[in-house]
Amino acid sequence: MKGSFKSWDLTKQELEQLPIEVVSTDKALAEQAGLFKARGGVSLADRFAAALAQREGTFLWTGDPEFKRLEKDIRIKWI
Repeated sequence: MKGSFKSWDLTKQELEQLPIEVVSTDKALAEQAGLFKARGGVSLADRFAAALAQREGTFLWTGDPEFKRLEKDIRIKWI
């Protein structure tokens, strides 16, 4: 069932039960994610997560050592 539409439907239903908010990107968020690229070694998805945390003035909760490059730019809670 891996990779099937049925599998995605089940995953989507599970995700919709979690207390998370899906946030659409915009030009400002994309530009900030682009600025984080200069730090190097941070994936595109991670740069967007960092940009969102910075914009919202909140912590980014992670255990991913990639984010050490951004510690001076965003607030991180290490797990």
